[in-house]
Amino acid sequence: MNAITVLNLASLEKLGEYLNAEIQPARSRASIEIDGLHSFSETDAVGSVLRFGDVELEILSLTKRCAATEVNPATAERGLKIPYLIRRLLDHMDMGAYVEVAKGGVLRNGKSGETLAKSCFPQNSCCVNCENTAG
Repeated sequence: MNAITVLNLASLEKLGEYLNAEIQPARSRASIEIDGLHSFSETDAVGSVLRFGDVELEILSLTKRCAATEVNPATAERGLKIPYLIRRLLDHMDMGAYVEVAKGGVLRNGKSGETLAKSCFPQNSCCVNCENTAG
């Protein structure tokens, strides 16, 4: 699979609220961070398309979190047991999604976007937080 990882920042923030801890997005090592969606809306979004200008990203599957997320990116020390805690709190181990470029172009920080093909997102707009060329 030639997939790109996408992280919904609202999901990470909500997990942090559940744990009463600040969780840095860098723990997930996602290629793209998206802001403006409801927390955990990605769990029902497989098959949807995220469009940012001319760039379209198809959501292929959810990202199961592994033990690498336990490492604090600032200190390199293990701390929060993210996979275990997600499973205990949410009864799954997913945080984020794998996407594939359906239509290439340039993606920049702050680019507004929308979801297509599926109406599972409670909000229809979002903002990308990256500096990548897709495609």
